[in-house]
Amino acid sequence: MRLMYLAVFSAIPYACVSRRYSKPFNPLLAETYELIREDKGYACIAEQVSHHPPVTCLHAEHEKWTFWQEYKMDSKFRPTYFKVTPTGSVHFKIRHNNEHYSWQKPSTTIHNIILGQLWNDQEGTVTITNHSTGQKACLFFTPYKYTKHFTKIKGEVYDSDGNVIIQIKGDWTSHYQYKHVNINNDEWHDVWTINNDILEEMKLYWGFLSILPAA
Repeated sequence: MRLMYLAVFSAIPYACVSRRYSKPFNPLLAETYELIREDKGYACIAEQVSHHPPVTCLHAEHEKWTFWQEYKMDSKFRPTYFKVTPTGSVHFKIRHNNEHYSWQKPSTTIHNIILGQLWNDQEGTVTITNHSTGQKACLFFTPYKYTKHFTKIKGEVYDSDGNVIIQIKGDWTSHYQYKHVNINNDEWHDVWTINNDILEEMKLYWGFLSILPAA
């Protein structure tokens, strides 16, 4: 179940990306962003370690886990689209048993950058690997060039022998569900659905949430 939750966690940020088309936030070299949530028991810090090309590193800690990532990318600019392929990796480690997970982000393409309504799609397979047990989960992002239902997403969680034990489905703009493969007649269970309050906040804060300008 933990791998399933991490898979969904890795994809949730794209619900905001689908509604944020203003100029990307590009901090100055050595600029930092710090957030301490005593009510949630965690703290994080991010720093722009390179400006050209842009590279951001983030580290977050809780008494039960540690999360860190480096965000760097390759980009492709064409008259009708702009494509970003992240090349950094994301890591999550559980403190009590030292289980270490990692994954990389899918590619994002923004269309109609000169004329027309802006929209974006995601492309690629995100593989979340448990380096302690060999188990993994995969999420499959299919771009518009292959299907008009490009916001739909599917995923699978595998045991250490490569057998599928959990299936995931949903829409990366709004919700996710899962079900167990080895349980007869198991139904789809809700994992996450976007909060309407988040959508309203994004309208007020240029696609971000109130916690960012307030921090």
